[in-house]
Amino acid sequence: MPGAGLTRARPPHETPYGRAEAGWRTEGGTLTVTAVVPPNTRAEVRLPDGRAPFGVGSGRHEFSLPSSPAPRP
Repeated sequence: MPGAGLTRARPPHETPYGRAEAGWRTEGGTLTVTAVVPPNTRAEVRLPDGRAPFGVGSGRHEFSLPSSPAPRP
């Protein structure tokens, strides 16, 4: 999740099916979420805007939404 002064993250993960990534970046008031799903697989995407999780197929997927300040503890 964005916050704590971070502006981006993109940790890769090697799966038995290939490389997967789930990352995000904030820039100019926009949050961009990226998902890279290995071939012949599916992933569930959960965006921080309250919408229900949804599935995507293999490939690179990018979603943009307005960024909001991170909640303070």
